[in-house]
Amino acid sequence: SHDESSDISIDLRAKSYLDVNCANCHQPGGPGGGGADYRMLTPLSHMGICNAHLLRNENKISDNMRLLVPGDTQDSYLLHRMKASQEDDVMPPMRLNVDEEGVELVKKWIESIEQCPEREF
Repeated sequence: SHDESSDISIDLRAKSYLDVNCANCHQPGGPGGGGADYRMLTPLSHMGICNAHLLRNENKISDNMRLLVPGDTQDSYLLHRMKASQEDDVMPPMRLNVDEEGVELVKKWIESIEQCPEREF
């Protein structure tokens, strides 16, 4: 059978997932902290996540941890929040189960990013 999702870029699939699951709070003027913008049409250069430092250092699992580290799923905090099971760390809030397909999608997206793009104003 034909997998239609393979016809759509990993970038578009991952960003649409983040839009649905994160952008309700994490966008300009939204209640989510950190200044990230997870809306689908926001270019990576303007999302405020690529190599962005964490707001709270106690969340760091390693010294190299950033919100998103191109090609590095271990040091990308975004994935840690998606996989979290402790109530205080769960994102999106109040989710009951880890969305394994969503985690895998965002993991592949992070692996596909070679470097942070320059921000053009």
